[in-house]
Parts: sequence; C-alpha cells; structure tokens
Amino acid sequence: MPDLTVSFIQTELHWHDAAANRAAFELQLAQLAGPTDLIVLPEMFTTGFSMEAAAQAETMDGSTVAWLREQAAAHNAVLAGSVIIRENGHYYNRLLWVRPDGSLRSYDKRHLFTLAGEQHVYTPGRPGWWRSGAAGASARWCATTCAFPSGAATSPWRPTTWCCTWPTGPPSAARPG
Repeated sequence: MPDLTVSFIQTELHWHDAAANRAAFELQLAQLAGPTDLIVLPEMFTTGFSMEAAAQAETMDGSTVAWLREQAAAHNAVLAGSVIIRENGHYYNRLLWVRPDGSLRSYDKRHLFTLAGEQHVYTPGRPGWWRSGAAGASARWCATTCAFPSGAATSPWRPTTWCCTWPTGPPSAARPG
C-alpha cells in the first residue's frame, strides 16, 4: 500500500451558517502545503454541533454535497466530514466520504451523544466501512463520527477515521435564557 497523507482541518465555525463555513473551509483548503490524499473536516462542519436539525438539515443533492464534490476534485483528494442530512422524514448526522471523481460513501452516526440529547433529534445509523479509494489504497476503512466510538477499538476494520466536534456551545446570543 502506498503512503497515505492525511490532513485534518479544524477552525472556528460560524454557528448555523453553512455558506460562511464552506467559504472558511475553502480558504483553509487553499492553504494546504503539498498534496494530500485524505482531508478530514469536523463533525457538523457546516453548522456547528446542533440539535436544530429541522432548521439546519440539507439533502444529499444540496449545496454542501456539491461543494464537497467540487473540493475533492479540485484537491484530488478524498474529503470527509459530517453534515446534518434530512432523508425520508429522518435527520442524520451523516459522515460524507467524497472521492475526487465525485463518488461518495456515507456513514450515519450510530452512537448518538445522549448528554446533548442527540438521540431525540437524529436517527442512528449502522457501522460504516468500505474500500477507501484514498491514495489507491485497497484496505477496508472504518469511518465513525464523534469521540465515543464504542467497539471501534476492537473492530477488525483498519484504519479508522473519527470525525469529531467538541463544542463550547453556540454563541451567547443564541443560548436560551
């Protein structure tokens, strides 16, 4: 298997402003030094970690999926990050794995963050793994969202990618009370 170069991009998010977040990440992507095979963006990178799924959700044919495809092609790299997706009357915290050719795989977060009430808003998914397509790798890849990957440590699938956000909370103006 050839070497795999991974870039992680973490930046301040604009609360509930998908267009501003995509623009900010586009600037970050433009500053990458040298070629990379896989670019990992944070959990809910377009909105911040939000329980307001009805107001913030996109569809799989929405602006963010199109943007991910454009960026993957422009950087000749796989892009991975999670987005709030509305599908068949349900909301998902969906990790999108977009290849430079525009094809994509997805994983719906399985172990929802109960301390934030995520289980009351989002539908849990199933385990996600697939052949990566990054750097010509043919290994199976496990993708998961958040930092509580129950069972991932003993999973036979390697390597594993975690896409996480550790929020300090919404801006004070958006906080109730």
